[in-house]
Amino acid sequence: RVPFLCAGRKGVQLPLKLRNLRLRPDDRKISLPGGFQKGVPFCGRPRFAEWGGKGVRLAVSGAFHSPYMQSAADGLRDYLAEKELRAPEIPVYANATAQPYGENAGELLCRQCASPVLWQKTLENMAEEGVDTFIEVGVGKTLTGLVKKTLPQAKVYKVENKEDLDAVAAALGEK
Repeated sequence: RVPFLCAGRKGVQLPLKLRNLRLRPDDRKISLPGGFQKGVPFCGRPRFAEWGGKGVRLAVSGAFHSPYMQSAADGLRDYLAEKELRAPEIPVYANATAQPYGENAGELLCRQCASPVLWQKTLENMAEEGVDTFIEVGVGKTLTGLVKKTLPQAKVYKVENKEDLDAVAAALGEK
């Protein structure tokens, strides 16, 4: 509905790649990266409430995973052209395709700089392949919450420090 709200309007911005912005099943928000041009109205934002949605400006320092990052993707492509990438020994999912990396890992790394993250689809694909345990490492709990909403049956753990790591290892039966 967002492209419809923006059709034919001058002086407004349309978030790019809207079809891939869902982070969780009940998501009805359009996320605007922090680098979105300030002072230019975002089309449709006031009308989102009419269809149960909400426009949200993200507190991030750049327009990551959007076409605004294409020059970074091109620089990464030049850098990786001189490197030999080996296939991972375990499945590692590319956020631009929601599939495990294959022979085209270098190209996918570049592509995901400027492409939306297919978070929900990645989780769903991992679950279909039998992954039932997720461990978020680092400060915060955003990803843990998103996993719980997307895959309520999954086991989800959070590690921020050594004590958390020890507790998760014990819960998983590891030494």
